[in-house]
Amino acid sequence: MERYASIGSRMGRLYPLLFGTTLEADLAALGHGRVSAYLRKVQARRNDFVHGNTSAIDDPLVGETVERLHEVQEAVVALFNLRCAGNPGAPPMWRERERKVVCDRARRQLWAARATASA
Repeated sequence: MERYASIGSRMGRLYPLLFGTTLEADLAALGHGRVSAYLRKVQARRNDFVHGNTSAIDDPLVGETVERLHEVQEAVVALFNLRCAGNPGAPPMWRERERKVVCDRARRQLWAARATASA
């Protein structure tokens, strides 16, 4: 990984090695394809800024970032649920009522599986 200085190129190579698909494909499959395009836009603007274009990160980009923050957070939670928790349909913490239903259902399934295994 030391050959690639930017996080984007490292993630572009690491994600498929870990998961057998791309970050963009996962986001699209989870219904967050727009987030993928937005992240590419921010990464390109950030690269332009780092390479001397001080106006690359402008007020409209900052405004769009604030407006889309919730959408990006939901996409990150969905990716975490898919790749780390193994439950892509689990609702985020801020949807407490939905999350409780999903967690209670999973807990009952676990108890039933344990009861069957010990019987």
